[in-house]
Amino acid sequence: MTYVLLRSHSDKHVHLLCRDGGFEALPDTVRHQGPWNVLQRGEIARLKLPYKVGLERDGYVLERTARLVPELPTFPEKQPKNGGPSDL
Repeated sequence: MTYVLLRSHSDKHVHLLCRDGGFEALPDTVRHQGPWNVLQRGEIARLKLPYKVGLERDGYVLERTARLVPELPTFPEKQPKNGGPSDL
């Protein structure tokens, strides 16, 4: 399952996270805070826990913040030094 992260065009600090394709089912009070610009899409499994909980409970997350980073960070795999065996 995928999510979509949107930002209000009229207020750049209002962010909306919902299931991809689920925008029309959101309450009018949420939808009418736009118009909305799509910032990103991704896998729900990659979301930070509070956002997963909000999606499950309410079907969306509405947040007022300067920047919303919904996904867990990804770390590059540790590479072996000098082509030798890994330190892992």
